[in-house]
This record gives sequence, C-alpha cells and structure tokens, in this order.
Amino acid sequence: MRFLSVLGSVWALPMTLIGLTYVLLFQILGWYVWCGRYGHALVWCPRVKKIPSRISGPWKRLSSQVIGQVVVVRFDPESRWGSRLLPHAQAHVRQAMRLGPFYFVFYALSALIIRLSCRDLHPYWSNPFELEARMAAGQPFDMESLLKTVRSHRGINKRR
Repeated sequence: MRFLSVLGSVWALPMTLIGLTYVLLFQILGWYVWCGRYGHALVWCPRVKKIPSRISGPWKRLSSQVIGQVVVVRFDPESRWGSRLLPHAQAHVRQAMRLGPFYFVFYALSALIIRLSCRDLHPYWSNPFELEARMAAGQPFDMESLLKTVRSHRGINKRR
C-alpha cells in the first residue's frame, strides 16, 4: 500500500508543484501559514485579515481549495470547523493522486457536462467529484432531491 501512495504522490506531482508555488509565495507574503501534514495532504491556512481585500474576496465564500496534494483550509485543521472541512479536502487529494494531471480536466468536464445536459442540476453540487468527497467526509447531501431533479429533467415524472 505504501508503494501505491508513493506512486500516487508522484502522479499528482505536477499539480502539487503548481500548488506549492502558489502557497509558498503567499506564505512569504505572510498571507498563508503552514498548518501541517494530514495524511497525504500538505495543509496551509489563509490569514484572511492579512490578505489585501481585493485578493481575499474568494475566502469569503470558499472553505478550502485543493491543488494536487496542497490544501488550503480556511480554518485551522485542529479547530471544530477545520476538522469538518479537512476530510472533504483529503478526499480531493486522493482523487488527484488517482487521476494525476488529468484531475482538473475530468473535474471541469464533469461540471461542463452537468451544465450543458442537466440544466436543473448545479455543476458544483452535483459534480461526482464533490459527491464522492462529501460522502468520504460524512457530509450530508440530499440524494433523493438530486434524483427527483434528474428524473424531472429527463421527463420521467412528467405527465403525457
């Protein structure tokens, strides 16, 4: 199993290097702080109050972001909120380790297919990558409503 972990880390390395470049630059600027390694995830936390307001905007709505094995979590992973967010982000890290540099491509394609073919579904909330991450983290999602939406979109529940 250790061999597969190393192989997954190497496979995700191109994305991880992009993520490291980004977070290390922001760490040098004092905007991010290293929080530690959690499983395969290399975790940083943003110091939102130190980030210029024109750049910190996304952190008002984001709770975390994953680039390869690099994770930025809005809350300290040891805190109550951070400990809830981290398992979701770790699931995305595992996805990146499985799909390597194709992770972003497949994630974006999934969102695009949902957007173009299932107009009643949300490209983020219905994305299979997000559903898998929410399941892995034990986060709730309403599968029954999701199925109703898909059925109504396909005309299964429509009267003839």
